[in-house]
Amino acid sequence: MSSSNVLPRSDELTDEESVARDVALNDLEQPLSYRDDAEGRVLNALVETADRSAGSDALAARIEDWGTRYHFSPTRLHLLLPFSIGPEHRVLEIGAGCGALTRWLGERGADVVAVEGNPNRARAISLRCSDLDNVQVHAGDFAAFEDRKGFDVVLVVGVLEYSGAASGGGDGPAAMLDRIAEHLRSDGVLVLAIENQLGLQYLAGRTEDHLGLSWIGVHGYPGSDVRTWSRRHLSELLSAAGLSRHQWLFPFPDYKLPTTILTEAAYEEADAATLIDQLVRDPLARGNGFEGELSFDLRQAHRSLVGAGIGPEVANSFMICATREAGDPNRLLDPDSLAWLFTRTRQFHWRRMKTITGRGKQRRVTARRVDPRPVAVDEMEEAGWLRQKPVSAQIWYRGHTLEQLALEACAARDEDRLKHALDRWIRYLDRHKLEPAPPSADDPVHPYRKVDTGDRLPADMLDVDLANFVATSDKDLVYVDDEWCAGGSVDLALVRLRALWHLAVDLVVRGFALPSTASFTVDTLTLRLAKLCRIPANEELLDEMRAAEAALLHDIRGGDDGEHRREVEAIGGWSGHQNSVSALSSLREMSDVYEEQIARMRGQIDAFDRVNARQSHELFAHHLERQRLLDELDSLQTENQRLHTELTHVERSRVARWYRGLRARLQGRRD
Repeated sequence: MSSSNVLPRSDELTDEESVARDVALNDLEQPLSYRDDAEGRVLNALVETADRSAGSDALAARIEDWGTRYHFSPTRLHLLLPFSIGPEHRVLEIGAGCGALTRWLGERGADVVAVEGNPNRARAISLRCSDLDNVQVHAGDFAAFEDRKGFDVVLVVGVLEYSGAASGGGDGPAAMLDRIAEHLRSDGVLVLAIENQLGLQYLAGRTEDHLGLSWIGVHGYPGSDVRTWSRRHLSELLSAAGLSRHQWLFPFPDYKLPTTILTEAAYEEADAATLIDQLVRDPLARGNGFEGELSFDLRQAHRSLVGAGIGPEVANSFMICATREAGDPNRLLDPDSLAWLFTRTRQFHWRRMKTITGRGKQRRVTARRVDPRPVAVDEMEEAGWLRQKPVSAQIWYRGHTLEQLALEACAARDEDRLKHALDRWIRYLDRHKLEPAPPSADDPVHPYRKVDTGDRLPADMLDVDLANFVATSDKDLVYVDDEWCAGGSVDLALVRLRALWHLAVDLVVRGFALPSTASFTVDTLTLRLAKLCRIPANEELLDEMRAAEAALLHDIRGGDDGEHRREVEAIGGWSGHQNSVSALSSLREMSDVYEEQIARMRGQIDAFDRVNARQSHELFAHHLERQRLLDELDSLQTENQRLHTELTHVERSRVARWYRGLRARLQGRRD
């Protein structure tokens, strides 16, 4: 391996050596320019934070914008959780960023070499992995990287798209893939993650991640060296590099912060449209960097595309395991898996991963903790009033969820169908009510358990969202996700209103609407849905639910109580009118871009007009000169003709005189 730019671990350096290392990084011959302007804040956070482990809650607490979220969010790790990577593997990570994935690989015991061309990012990796002897950082361009040992795994996440630009080395994707193939061992696996040029998010008008313009990728990236590819073209690029065997995975909403990863086998299931809609739910996930609004229902569109058999072609992102012909692209994966589901923003000890395995009617769902550290409590993890059931394996029940039935009714503008779906849910909850009893030591007061007595549900029915109920038949319902528990019991009125509030969020954010509800906010639509269900609800109860939800978010996510309350209140104020307002704002932004292009083109046209005017003036002057010359030529020709006529007359007179004189002389001789 080339050692000139290999960084030692930070804990091995004296102050003088640390300064020398920083100078060496600054003096890289051709450091790559790619950055997201968060590198300085990332370095500061790493210096100031003791816990730099993968998924660190302390680093997650330093998130303040998209840049720091990308480098510190524990959700980044979801991308690699399906893979079995450990001490037996030698891993090369190209374009390792600030080390979020590098740290995870190192903690798994793999022998890791991280290549990063941006000096500040290379510093961050070195600092983040300073306590791991099995991680080396190569600060420099991958084109200059040398290693003769070869690697079992080469990881390329969000890098190939820059391979044709100066910020990514500039040699192009084919050259980069050829170099990657050279570093792979005979049975090695390339794991490549990248956006889909024709992903549904881009077809829906989301601005392209790299260039900030809508539809530029769909139009073929005119004038840009940064680009992504369709599934077909990406497959051709890999095969041309000798990596002809592929296993395709599909992270949602994208590879950056995935909450679901699908296998190609999931798309091949007979009920793929229903299954994938349940697994993905929101194909875009507004919190992942897209806050604009849509002119159509993306979830319904995604379901239609999956049902038509083209879901993989329009997935937002790809993750491809590629090997040579003799290799096995599945060697790092469980071949029986259909999909992996991950919890959203949570503190580390609450995070879970679910694996869906099996085909057809034999599907199962297995939950496990993401945190590998041992659990202190055997049956449940406790944090005050909130508890989490132990991990388990269960049957995956086939059928539509009540959420799907409700949303389909709304899409069809069928209030009766919506009422029927909600009535089934209400009846199920009513059947599970507990006997009236005042709070006790075994049934303590907590945010979702009021002081006053009222209808209660069992402790494991805290999360009764409609998405957690599967209609296995026209009559039967199964409650499938009872992960969360509260101490003792929960108030029926509060958890029921919470579920309706979450349904209202879906209706507003995703563009669904009941007849004449476009002006409703999430909060007012929640009360409208409660009225449709014939259950008592008012502003006072809604405010109590908002307070309870903010407390729940605080215990799950950590952070500031007031911030969670403000978030819940802000979501409650969203309305359908914001869709058109945001869409108009997006169009205005596009219009501003086009206005700049038009102004630039007008300036070019004006310059051409000035040149044309000058040339026209010169041409007119040339035309006048030509006409003068033509007139002068005519005059000369006329004069020439006159002279010719005069000369002819003179010549004839001379000949006549000579002839007369000759005749006179001849006549005199005769006489």
